[in-house]
Amino acid sequence: MFDCSICLDTLKDPLVVSCGHTFCKCCLLQVKAKECPVCRSSIPSIETLPKNWILINLMDQLKNKKPKQIICGNCETSSATIFCENCDFNLCDDCNNNEHKTKISMKHVRVPLKEIKKKKFAFCSVHREEMKYYCKDEGVSLCHGCAVDNHKGHNYVSSQKFSTERRETLKETLNSLNFENIFDKETQSLVKKTRRNSKRNFRCREQIEIIISK
Repeated sequence: MFDCSICLDTLKDPLVVSCGHTFCKCCLLQVKAKECPVCRSSIPSIETLPKNWILINLMDQLKNKKPKQIICGNCETSSATIFCENCDFNLCDDCNNNEHKTKISMKHVRVPLKEIKKKKFAFCSVHREEMKYYCKDEGVSLCHGCAVDNHKGHNYVSSQKFSTERRETLKETLNSLNFENIFDKETQSLVKKTRRNSKRNFRCREQIEIIISK
């Protein structure tokens, strides 16, 4: 809802097109969009597009809300402070220390949740895990738990890979739209020239016929 379909990041200075789709102003200017990248509705001028104040207000409200407490996935009582990438689990300080006493477990990659929040990682509300994957079959983001429990045998890739593929697809689409606009303009220009030439030919014939008739 709050992501731009061009850069796939959180909307910045969101502008709304007449069709209702919203994009970052900088993204529209960067690709020089003449049509909506999603539905191809005409965009007469980017500079005259209105800001999407509904989304702007909603985003401001969410920023001011206190973040929900993430509970430790091990004891299920204390607040989690660490995410262990190897265990794929959120842990509180006590559980983190208790579960990582062996030489092997001490080498686990553990990231403070504060750092994860800064990077704007999305977390699964069911498993409380980072949603690292994207299911192409169902078009949804997944955590490791969702992939194992509900998406066995599905075609899913890492979220990073999907974002890269999506950006490339959108760039190709926008480039083709820009090319079509140029082609349409050239075609219209040729049609006008052809009409002018036809009128000139018709006048020449009239003049020749008049001369011959004399």
